[in-house]
Amino acid sequence: MVSRILAAVVGLTVALTVSTAAADTSHVVVESHDGGNYSKTGDLLADNEARAQVARKFYATHADSYDFLVVFPTFDADFGSDVGGIHWTVRNSEAGINQPVTNLGAQFGSPSRLKGFVDMAQLMPSAGPTATDQALDVVAHEVAHQWSGAVRYKGGDGAVRTDLIGRDSAHWSFFLNSDASVLYGSNWRANGDGTFTATEGRKRYSALDLYLMGFLSAAEVPAFTLLHPDSSVGFRATDLPLQVSTTIKATPETVTISQVIAAEGERVPSVEGATKVFRAAFIILSAPGSQPTEDQLAKVDSIRRAWANHFFFLTRGRGVMETDLVELPPGTLSSSPSVNAGLDYLLSRQLADGSWSDSSATSVRDTQTALEALAVFPADPRSPVAMTRAASYLGVATLSDTDAIARAILGLVAAHSPTGSALGLLALPADPFELLQPGASSLSKGYSDCVIDAILAGKAKLQAGVEAETVTATTAFALAQQNVDGGWSFTVGGPSRVEPTAHVLDYLSGLPRTNDVSAACGRALQFIESRKNSSGAFADDLLAPATTARSVLALQNWERLNST
Repeated sequence: MVSRILAAVVGLTVALTVSTAAADTSHVVVESHDGGNYSKTGDLLADNEARAQVARKFYATHADSYDFLVVFPTFDADFGSDVGGIHWTVRNSEAGINQPVTNLGAQFGSPSRLKGFVDMAQLMPSAGPTATDQALDVVAHEVAHQWSGAVRYKGGDGAVRTDLIGRDSAHWSFFLNSDASVLYGSNWRANGDGTFTATEGRKRYSALDLYLMGFLSAAEVPAFTLLHPDSSVGFRATDLPLQVSTTIKATPETVTISQVIAAEGERVPSVEGATKVFRAAFIILSAPGSQPTEDQLAKVDSIRRAWANHFFFLTRGRGVMETDLVELPPGTLSSSPSVNAGLDYLLSRQLADGSWSDSSATSVRDTQTALEALAVFPADPRSPVAMTRAASYLGVATLSDTDAIARAILGLVAAHSPTGSALGLLALPADPFELLQPGASSLSKGYSDCVIDAILAGKAKLQAGVEAETVTATTAFALAQQNVDGGWSFTVGGPSRVEPTAHVLDYLSGLPRTNDVSAACGRALQFIESRKNSSGAFADDLLAPATTARSVLALQNWERLNST
């Protein structure tokens, strides 16, 4: 909510009238169940049809623009013992992942896009309290089933082996050193005496998961270890990972991704052509004649919003999962639009520590955006005090990755902190830009370079007064990521989107006009203009005030710098 209002406030500075109805509209769908059986029966045809009825009802009022439907029944249904969720495959065309080619799209009301239907048990009366983090783990697990958890490998004797596979033939073996994959296995530590101890479980998408999902190339998947337990070990491959510190005696076997490919074939499409941007719709399925409570709506919405960030981190910054609904009701324009109303709201949302925050994970980002909005209105007597408090917050905030460091610098510059003072507040290494150098412009260690993070790093250095020559590599990286249609994507290899394109155009506008920069800017301008609709808003498939405001500000900055 805060970030959308901030962008709308900034947009008003260029006399842009944008509907903010989206900010007040729930992105959680409420659907009434028909009262039929919704428990898992083991009859796949019947179970699929029960879900297909829900999907068809959803698509009666929504576009075929979603890859996953994530459904929370509010009534009890038997999914199986201790099962928090179920993934149902609707469509799969990928090869090399040992998943059958399937297309049930017509049955589910999705002629072209829906991949999976996910049931979530967290709102069932029998489920008990569930924290958002626990629910996110379930969503991560079920979505991963779309691609991962079932591959075999070819052993040294040429035989195709299923030893990597465990529970229900759809999860990793208890004995796999899976880097604590959400699909089971564990992080097994070799003790040097023939025993191995589990140190982590159910934490992340492993490199093998990410390869099967299309986010890593085969060359990026390190060899992994499969344990062959001693006869005295009482565990089985189908067992769930236990608490950490479980120790077993076993013989290790090293397995490589080339052995998996030898058994399953190359993944098709490869990482270069695999989809990187997905959209999920979140649905509350209520019992006939009932409506979800406000707490249930708030809970699912919190899971929905958190899942977008969680998926990005789980995929190491290579994947995006959008969770806003594409369809929005017509907005109501204010009869007397006022910047003052926006400023009043913005200032009222500043927290006691000086920050703004949609959530604890986005406080630096939201504070930076708020400072940039307030900097546009220096004449308001409340702005200087609010900006000083926000600058103090950024000065002591924990900054552990590129995004946070760059945004803190940008926020401090917007707050008119002297450059030296601003950098001094940042508790960084001797070279304050060490973590913003080319090659380190990924979100954090272990993540690949990302267009948005590279541009944030470049902007931070330029606005803090660093010479343009120091961002040459960042500029080269950004130019290399421009798509043929003139736009940029959120992730490398993804489809062009308005918001990242506006960010890059804004960055390039401040650079010397080389032929390459000028040509890239020209193509970016054409792309942004192509995404302008009849109402004057800029959008991809989802109308959002933030996207339009960011676009207009980038265009205004370009015109200002090119008119001098």
